Amino acid sequence: MDIAAAVYRTMTAANDLIRALTYLSAELGLDEDGIFRDSSHREYGDFELYNKRVDARTPYLLKRNGSEDTDGYSTWMCPAGSRNPTLTCDIKTNMGVNDPASPYNIGRRKSLMPVINMPRQLKGNSICTNKTSVKFPPKAGAKYFQHLQYGTEDWRAMYSTARNTIEGFNAFVKDPGREALDAAARRRLRGVTVQYFLTTLLVAAANLRKISTFLDGINSAITPEKKVQKRARRRELTPLSPWATAPRTKAKAPPG
Repeated sequence: MDIAAAVYRTMTAANDLIRALTYLSAELGLDEDGIFRDSSHREYGDFELYNKRVDARTPYLLKRNGSEDTDGYSTWMCPAGSRNPTLTCDIKTNMGVNDPASPYNIGRRKSLMPVINMPRQLKGNSICTNKTSVKFPPKAGAKYFQHLQYGTEDWRAMYSTARNTIEGFNAFVKDPGREALDAAARRRLRGVTVQYFLTTLLVAAANLRKISTFLDGINSAITPEKKVQKRARRRELTPLSPWATAPRTKAKAPPG
């Protein structure tokens, strides 16, 4: 079962994931139809509950058995049938795999969770029926596969920063006063090749603009801006009225 870029043993992990995603929908303000609404309605719990739901999926993850071969095929095994199991399952016990009553496993299964109420359609799959492991082709889950478990703290530390960086650059290159990458009217040329070429030029120009801004910031930090000293204004000003000439007046005609 491929859910959130990971392979799980039973539907229990899927239910935990659905509950976790339900919390995220409430946190983001989405209703059941995916429409935004008031984000103050958080009826599905808090972020601590979300972390618990994510951690509850970990024991159900399939375990890798060895490394990939030269053709890219990888082998995985049930978490209840591995050498270091994280679950207990009656199917594996009846097959003689990791019997809790065996001397090797006595005292090692007290903290393991049993698998119960497994859907009937999952009981006949090869993960349950094989004693050891199952081989998967390279294309199985290749589109969504991630090395880090989705939603965990390690996953958020890795992917949230990268996504914020990408989204920030997308907004940067779409600046309508600069490259305006999303303004298709500025690239009125036909053909995919021409559009790729123009897009490459715009992205390169945005990168050069970022580099220039970065270098300007470094130079300003190394060479501080010189402060221009203003001349002090004179407090006492000498009046010019004693040296001012009287304005000329038009001569009047003699009386008579």
